Formats: sequence, structure tokens, C-alpha cells
Amino acid sequence: MSEMKVKLGKLFSVQESLLKFSKVELPIKMSYKYLKFFKKAVEELENFNKIRLRLFEKYGTLQKEGNYVLVGSDKIEEFKKEIEPLSEEEISLQWESVGIEELGNISLNAEDLNNLIEIKILRG
Repeated sequence: MSEMKVKLGKLFSVQESLLKFSKVELPIKMSYKYLKFFKKAVEELENFNKIRLRLFEKYGTLQKEGNYVLVGSDKIEEFKKEIEPLSEEEISLQWESVGIEELGNISLNAEDLNNLIEIKILRG
């Protein structure tokens, strides 16, 4: 396996695609490698989300449903100003890109396929 670098913000934006790919039936050796990658990616995303939540608590307004909403352009700008450096932080994960042809007959929608190619999980 080789080291791949990805920005936290990008990893955050494709997390649903990563989750869907984790449920695809893959060859056993590839499944094992992906599981190791996926666990590390989830750990990084959990840490990222903890910081995001702190920023939402700092700049947001708590709604009855229990979620936070950023109200006002000044609050949104302050949130963006603080989250941007973290989103641009590059992390290293162990994964060797897999050619689509190596996957056999799997089912992924175009958006998920594009996301996985974009962060170099798959190569077209």
C-alpha cells in the first residue's frame, strides 16, 4: 500500500461515497485493505466533526430539533474563517488506488464513482 494525501474538507465532502463503497462486495484481500483505510478515514472524520460541532456551538443558534443553524452573514463568515484552515489540512492515509476494471460487477452511481476517483480510491 502507498500513502495517499487528501484534504480533510474533501474527505468530509465524499464521506457518503466512502460509506457506500464500504458496503460493496469486493475481493477479500481488497476488502481487508479498504476496511483498514476506512477505519482510519472515519477516525479522521470524527475528529474533524468534533471541531465542526464546537464551531457550530460557538457561532450557531441551537434549534428545537437539537441542531445548530448559523444565522447572520457575520456568523457564517466567522465560521468559514475558522473551519477553512482545518478543511485545507492534508492528511495521509494508506491506500493504493484500484482500477475500476479490478472491481468486477459492482454497482455504484455516477456521483459516488466520481467522488472515489477524485480522492484516488479508484482510478478510471
